[in-house]
Amino acid sequence: MKSIRFKNKTYTKTKVKNNIKRILSASNDTLFYNWYEGANEFCNVASDIYNIPQSKVIGILAALSPLKSWDENKNLLLSFLDGDYFGHTSVFINKALDILEGSGKDTDILKTLKGLKISSFYLNIKYPLCAKNVTIDRHAISIATGIKFTENYAMTQNQYNFFKDCYIELAKDVKLIPNELQSITWLNYRL
Repeated sequence: MKSIRFKNKTYTKTKVKNNIKRILSASNDTLFYNWYEGANEFCNVASDIYNIPQSKVIGILAALSPLKSWDENKNLLLSFLDGDYFGHTSVFINKALDILEGSGKDTDILKTLKGLKISSFYLNIKYPLCAKNVTIDRHAISIATGIKFTENYAMTQNQYNFFKDCYIELAKDVKLIPNELQSITWLNYRL
């Protein structure tokens, strides 16, 4: 698919990749790393402290992530692991509880998470060096479209995959892991 309609506009792969490339080119070298590796390490530490499998910690983190900053997300996770099941909607708290009580297997966690964004977020943190996954959230969409979005919008699977494919294709061209490209542009875009 070479183009897609999103929010009443048509976007071509060329335009989207050029928008992403513009943010990448303007990126601060000190923020040129894979953020997901740091998130994985944070979850490893929490896993050790709380004696909960890493996959469950990452799954809970992903379940509590929608519309939260990274600092809020970390605080929600730690509060949740301390037994404080507040701070998000009941839908996301229930997902986190299901993950905590579940098997800890990727397939079960992904079945509980369901959403494309939070499932990708889980996979990117759990497998930060994997070249298959990209978290397409409001920030990734803002970068890709050149229009700042302040909230997440429901996307069809085709729309999500279109933007994901643009990140993957450009990452290959610039010799980065797709989630690394997404995290570098996100870190620099929010400055």
